[in-house]
Parts: sequence; C-alpha cells; structure tokens
Amino acid sequence: MFSLAVVAAGASMAFVGVSSALATGSTAICETHTSAACASPVSLVTFHQSGTGTLVAGSITVLCLSGTFGGHVESEASPLGIEVLTLEFSQCGTNKAHNNCIVITTVKGLLDIARSELNLGTATSLGTKVLVECSGLHCVYGGPEAIGFTLEGALHTEGAGKGLFIAKNLKLPQVEGLFCPSESHWTAKFEPLVHLYLLK
Repeated sequence: MFSLAVVAAGASMAFVGVSSALATGSTAICETHTSAACASPVSLVTFHQSGTGTLVAGSITVLCLSGTFGGHVESEASPLGIEVLTLEFSQCGTNKAHNNCIVITTVKGLLDIARSELNLGTATSLGTKVLVECSGLHCVYGGPEAIGFTLEGALHTEGAGKGLFIAKNLKLPQVEGLFCPSESHWTAKFEPLVHLYLLK
C-alpha cells in the first residue's frame, strides 16, 4: 500500500513513474532553485504525510493519519535513485479511532526519480514491501515495481508548498497475503521538511 516511496514511499510506508528513456536529461534534488544545474544536491530527504492517507482494498477502506518517509539520495543521475531508510505509518484503521490496523514496512527498497520538466517528475518504487493487516485483510504490497507516483518541486504549482510526493488513486501491486482483493488503490500526499527543487 505504501511502497514509495517516498515516502516513500513513497516509499517504501509510501511509500509513485516514467521510464528513464522519457526523462528530460539528468535529475537532481536541490534545496536552492537555479536555472543552471544543481550546484549542491541534497544527500538526505525526509517527507511527512500531509492529511490522511487512504487505501481502498476491495470493500475495505484503511485510513492512516500519519506517515514518514526518509531516504539517502545518490549523486545526480537519470533516473535518480533514493535508498529508502525509513518508511513508517501510524494511526491506521478502518474505525473512527484509527487503531485497528497495522501497516509495517517489511522490506526497504529504492525509489527512482525521473525529471520530466523543471520541478516535476515521476517516481517508481523498486523492491519495497509493506504489510497491511486489519480484520479481514492481510496483504503485502509493493514488490519489484510500483509506478505512478508524482514528485513536484517547491512552488511548481500554487499548492505545492515546499514540494509534494503524491500517490493519487495509485493501483498497488500485491505480492502476497490472505483475503486480498484483486485491486487496491492508495491516495496520499507527503511534504518535505525543507524546500526541495527537482533540477538537472
């Protein structure tokens, strides 16, 4: 459900892609906006869930009120790899108290970022696995590849703020489990702690 990815992700609990062939040149994540290449790429990123994350798994809807994704960013590349270091979700459930589900990252994988234009790109979660366990649901999501995440740099749109990592009705691959529906979809937003820009 939450392979990021970042948060991550998204990551990896994220924790969102185009192939590198569709990317626009190299990709770098930077704290300073510039029209030239990023002079000092960031090496670590941390995103916190904004609002409520929603997993619709057949007839079951799981809400998570909190989530965090953190990762180590490789040097400038295309696509740009982020090693998932943390992917955690809390206050998850199908009830009003949000306390009857457990969401645990069992395998921390990678997140590939491909810039499509200035301050906009897509992300693919690779290898991350997340267990979602509630009454009537025991499923592991993620696996080799989960695509469809969007990454916005700061101020790319009016509502982007410091930046956004987005899963919008993302169809999640299911890799194992019991009583798992044929399709599950995840919606969530994650924001970085500092302004981040997606540059070349």
